[in-house]
Amino acid sequence: GNNLRGVSAIHQLSALRDFSLALDFIHRLGYVHMDVKTTNLMLEGDVHSQIPVKGKLSDFGLTVKKGSELLGGTIWYLPYEALCKGRICIDPFCCADEKIDSFGLGVTIIDILTDIPDIHLGLLTQSQLDQEIANYKNLLQHSYPKSEVPLR
Repeated sequence: GNNLRGVSAIHQLSALRDFSLALDFIHRLGYVHMDVKTTNLMLEGDVHSQIPVKGKLSDFGLTVKKGSELLGGTIWYLPYEALCKGRICIDPFCCADEKIDSFGLGVTIIDILTDIPDIHLGLLTQSQLDQEIANYKNLLQHSYPKSEVPLR
């Protein structure tokens, strides 16, 4: 995942699409990864090649069945609802679901696309975050015509 910072949008979009599909697959099986973050996203291929890289989801050590207790995760990649006083929530009403992985993927995407270290993502104001996303969208629109983005 960290290898996606600063590479072409074609590689970024291709790998991020694969990560999303992998999460969708485990969610349809009834599981929640619980630790989606840049360091758990691996790449297959060469980021210096014109052939888009493939993204692979890794580290299933905290994966649980949907509805189970939260076993852990990385605080910077967990939604507020999964935290209690800055720690992983152990409240029996706080159960694992796909939203936790979706939030982690969102933070990961922002982390990769903006080059803002993940530890600082939670410190951005909404307007700063909106500006970072707008900057990246602008870069994409001006750098890569629609025909260059692979649609697998």
